[in-house]
Amino acid sequence: MSYQFALPFSFTVGGQPLIKNISPVLRYSTLDTDFSGGGGYPAPSVSWDWQKIDIGMNIDFPYRTKLTIEYAVNEFETKFGTEDNNELLVSLNWRYRW
Repeated sequence: MSYQFALPFSFTVGGQPLIKNISPVLRYSTLDTDFSGGGGYPAPSVSWDWQKIDIGMNIDFPYRTKLTIEYAVNEFETKFGTEDNNELLVSLNWRYRW
């Protein structure tokens, strides 16, 4: 599901919109593993149960430019208890037109 907020024309510079639209992002994912890597497996994280919520927004600018801002809330179960590894992701994308 997706939704875009159209902005009024008051956000213009030189007749061009400064921000074309804003799209909110909300995702939820979970992983319940029935796998145990054992003592010799190189990555113990394959047996962890995960829950993740991503909250963010995409901001579209003129000239094929997009700014993506996301915050991920990660929780996972290890053999030592519940851990978290939250992260902030900011990416600026520019698409070149041939």
